[in-house]
Amino acid sequence: MQMSQSTSDPIRGELAHDQQTTPEWSISRYDVVLILIPAAFLLAALFGSMLSLSVHLALFGAALIGAAAVIDGVFWNPPISR
Repeated sequence: MQMSQSTSDPIRGELAHDQQTTPEWSISRYDVVLILIPAAFLLAALFGSMLSLSVHLALFGAALIGAAAVIDGVFWNPPISR
């Protein structure tokens, strides 16, 4: 969660604000990864029942999507310390 910072400008006697406006909250890549995993299983259950797919096939597809999201979040684009 990033918040804009303001610093005082002693020469001008006023507050100087960041040029870049950032929202009060933002969704990071890792939030999307964490949302994607259960969403894949929910969508697999929904589409599996709508398309009369077997439960095993629907869960296998969801597991592949979830595994890809975990691999992306942990290995391909790991979190870095700032």
